[in-house]
Amino acid sequence: MKIVNLESDAVAFEGPLFPPARVIKTGVLAEIGAEPVPAVPEAFQPSAWSVSTGVGSRQIVLDITALPDSGGMPIEAIQYNIGAGWIAISGTGTGVRNLTMENAAASYTFTLRAVNALGAGLASATKTTISSIDIQDFYGTGAGQVPMDHRYAEGAQSGGNLLSVPNLGGAGSLFNLTTVGTIPVAAPYVTVDPSDRFEIANRVELVGARMFIVADIKALGVNQFFAGRNVTGEVTNVLLNGAGTTITLNRNPGTGFVNAAVPMDPVVTAGLRLYEFEAISGGNISVWVNTVLRGTIANPHATFGVSRISAGQSTASGLTADLYRTLLQMTGGDYEARVEVIRARVNTEYGLGY
Repeated sequence: MKIVNLESDAVAFEGPLFPPARVIKTGVLAEIGAEPVPAVPEAFQPSAWSVSTGVGSRQIVLDITALPDSGGMPIEAIQYNIGAGWIAISGTGTGVRNLTMENAAASYTFTLRAVNALGAGLASATKTTISSIDIQDFYGTGAGQVPMDHRYAEGAQSGGNLLSVPNLGGAGSLFNLTTVGTIPVAAPYVTVDPSDRFEIANRVELVGARMFIVADIKALGVNQFFAGRNVTGEVTNVLLNGAGTTITLNRNPGTGFVNAAVPMDPVVTAGLRLYEFEAISGGNISVWVNTVLRGTIANPHATFGVSRISAGQSTASGLTADLYRTLLQMTGGDYEARVEVIRARVNTEYGLGY
């Protein structure tokens, strides 16, 4: 019999040459010409798998395109390690797995291995990627966070019409919406006319924040009211004029209106858009449409509250539009970077085309 030690390449001959030779391979014996002796799986090859940033909140995509040699026994588990022990994934074959990580926008380094009845195989080489981040990762009421998020078509319905809309953002029920009017749902939007509106459970402060509205305005020619308020001591309107040439934030604290009319350059036309209104205390009011800055002026308002969406001070003046979503983000913190995430996410979700 011929005995081969693959680690030292030493060769010795014993007995007749015809019986099966035995091969010593890293401590596991196998017989050439006879039934192989099972072993643990080999390591995943670098070309056989990948990790990449997923879509949504804290997602990483693990894509396995080929399995390692199973060691002569079925693979019973595939596991990954990111530094805190081995974790089994679903299934034992090739394919894509979406992994939810602990943190958003965080770097993770992976190793992979296969397991059979004899035990775990060798660990693969490492690969690194970053987990995804989504709007919900910003929910909260502090600097840079999102206290208000309304997804209109996901609200409570009856007979195909909208009844109420929960606030998904960090302020919770404080910013829930109730409906006034008959508002049909055609997911992912609802259709409003000037007689419809949404009442916010509590006053929302716009100074020190940026408001995002995804809406498909059907026609101009008359003023379109995005938001407003009408209580003693505070009457407000956020409106696009009928010509599409200005977006105005005006406020009457009881002593007359103070107007902040932001010129739109270029003018706003009907269609599906993301509108952003930012008011900085002692700074500017700025307006973006589909991420493009359309205008900015000095902010004359120390405070500016709204308690209606799709209506201003008048309950008969609102939007003629399909309404998709409204969000509020507080300034401060990692504000600018999070604005970009919000823009990218709503663009992906609603096909805004910017």
